Amino acid sequence: MTIKKAIQSIGENNEHHLMMIYLYDMILERYEELKRTDPPHSELGEMMRQEFTDMIAMIKRSRESQIQFNKNIIKMLARNN
Repeated sequence: MTIKKAIQSIGENNEHHLMMIYLYDMILERYEELKRTDPPHSELGEMMRQEFTDMIAMIKRSRESQIQFNKNIIKMLARNN
């Protein structure tokens, strides 16, 4: 694989991660709306909802970290080219 092709592939991967982050933002926004309009009927329901939103936020942060890592790889490859 050439450096140019590697950079292109990493860029495409970043685009995929950005699209997923957008979807996670939409999910989190929807859950916040539900929390205001349809509060959970039990403590267990609230705990489950919180666990889910925490998991989505964690995945989103992971994607953001991957994007930053990929950007650093691209910089390194571009310097060595």
